[in-house]
Amino acid sequence: MAKDFFEDIDVHPEAGGAQSKQPFSAAPPASAAPERSIRNISVPSRRIPVREKPIDMRQDMDMPQPPRPRRTRFAIWVLAALAVLLLGGAIAYFTFFSKTSVDVTPRTHQVTFDESTQFTAYPAADAASGTITYTLQTTTIEDSTSVKATGVEKTEDRASGTITVYNEYSTSPVRLIKNTRFQTQNGLVYRIPASAEVPGMKGAQPGQVTVTVIADQPGTEYNVGPQDKFTLPGLKSTPPMYAGVYGRSSAAMSGGFVGDKPSVSEGDLENARSQLRAQLLEKARAAALAYASGGALVFPELVKITYESLPTAADGAGAAKVTERAIVEIPVFSEDNFSQSVAQAVSADASESKVQFVPNEGFAVSPAGEAQVIGTDPIAFKMIGSALLVWEVDASALKQALVGRDQGAFETVISGFSGVEKAEAHIAPFWKKQFPQDPDDIMLTILEPVAL
Repeated sequence: MAKDFFEDIDVHPEAGGAQSKQPFSAAPPASAAPERSIRNISVPSRRIPVREKPIDMRQDMDMPQPPRPRRTRFAIWVLAALAVLLLGGAIAYFTFFSKTSVDVTPRTHQVTFDESTQFTAYPAADAASGTITYTLQTTTIEDSTSVKATGVEKTEDRASGTITVYNEYSTSPVRLIKNTRFQTQNGLVYRIPASAEVPGMKGAQPGQVTVTVIADQPGTEYNVGPQDKFTLPGLKSTPPMYAGVYGRSSAAMSGGFVGDKPSVSEGDLENARSQLRAQLLEKARAAALAYASGGALVFPELVKITYESLPTAADGAGAAKVTERAIVEIPVFSEDNFSQSVAQAVSADASESKVQFVPNEGFAVSPAGEAQVIGTDPIAFKMIGSALLVWEVDASALKQALVGRDQGAFETVISGFSGVEKAEAHIAPFWKKQFPQDPDDIMLTILEPVAL
């Protein structure tokens, strides 16, 4: 029998009764003797060092692990949502908020005037149809200055002021001669220093004119405040006329005085009055131009200013108060009437259209012929320079005409408005081919004309 090479391996306990350690094998228990076979021999295993991983306490505690964030996918969803919002907002804007716009250039006609061109304006109460008309507005302005006195003088001065005379008696003018009397309710009498004419009634509107009056006697008792009514004693013989023609004042009478007052040298007095009138001229022009609003035209060159020197009065120790008064008569023209009449006079084909008169730079008006009584007589005048006649465009009617119309009908609609020179439309949103159904969704702009 062949010799087993493993027979001589002595497996026995070490001295002392303890078993020796077996680094290369793990012996079976003593009760089960192993079969002698090469298959049952323990072969020592070679240990390979392994790097230890960090301990995860959550694994030891059986805690669920959170999923890793998917940032890329989240960003894609955010961008997609923003794109949807932007697209929706754009559609909402174009559908609900954008408006169709129409820019309109009005028709214009430039007119050039020279000194050979003369026009005539008539009081509105008596003017014929198709003529230039005007109405009269009157205002009174006073200004004072203090001048050093050179002495004292005894004077007797009469009070003066202005009153407005009304004609509720007839449609015909009422002529008032020089020195016509006006009497207060207390019996004080004032007279007009020059003739005047009160225009007739126009419908239910009484005719009116502003005049200067001077007290019949000197004295401070004539320095009365505003009066509700002045009667005309000379009209008592005609009761209806006496009741229908009367005066009213809105400012106090002043200047009445009897006694000693400071005197001023002639040179100082003239200088003071000259300066005051220059100041009054500027104030009068400003007052006149204040009427040029709300469809009214005023030409300062046609305004008539009458100056009055009021009596001097004491103005503190050793000084005299010098006062000047300006009575300003202002012809006021209706812009519609003036523009239409001028347009017809220059054959601008505006007989059935409303036009606006727009003076260019350098335009001026000057009186022609002798001075007229403003408010009673026609006013002749010349115009020099150039002006634009601008046709009026009815924006509301134009928008209504475009409502719901196809884009291709735009030129046809515009051709029906004689006041339009040209127009451009921009329909929004861009994919629509019709004008909105609501006129408020059409934004119409009338462009400002440019002088040639």
